[in-house]
Amino acid sequence: MKTELTIQDYGTSILVFIQGETEGDAHGKWLSLYNWNATSTEAEYITDKIISCWSSIEKLKTYFFNVRINQLCKNDNSATKKQKGGFKEEAMRLADEDFKAVKKETFRSKNSLASIESYDIGWSSAEKPDLDFKDSVMTHAFREK
Repeated sequence: MKTELTIQDYGTSILVFIQGETEGDAHGKWLSLYNWNATSTEAEYITDKIISCWSSIEKLKTYFFNVRINQLCKNDNSATKKQKGGFKEEAMRLADEDFKAVKKETFRSKNSLASIESYDIGWSSAEKPDLDFKDSVMTHAFREK
């Protein structure tokens, strides 16, 4: 699965953007995050290949650790996994590398793919100056019906 994670830090929460090569890649990564309890929010599609969801730094780090320890246990049939602590050190090191590899952004508009065009409308001025409050009341009170 080819995906890239990008996060925005909002203090106690982070917004995670999942960009995949295909829609299935992005959804599969979100599903993995959801199943490993790294997010509890629904997938919000920004585009076909980009999904956003909310998480926390702690949950994301735990997710990386759980995925890594699962991979190490699955791929190794030695006695290491039967020892106390087994793959913990290696999984922690790999998970830390995974977290450091996640791109960080300060701001991303969810509408960033829309084209933005600016227009200069120039200056506008009134044909005649506005009335002050007293003149406005008098004009309104004594207007012809």
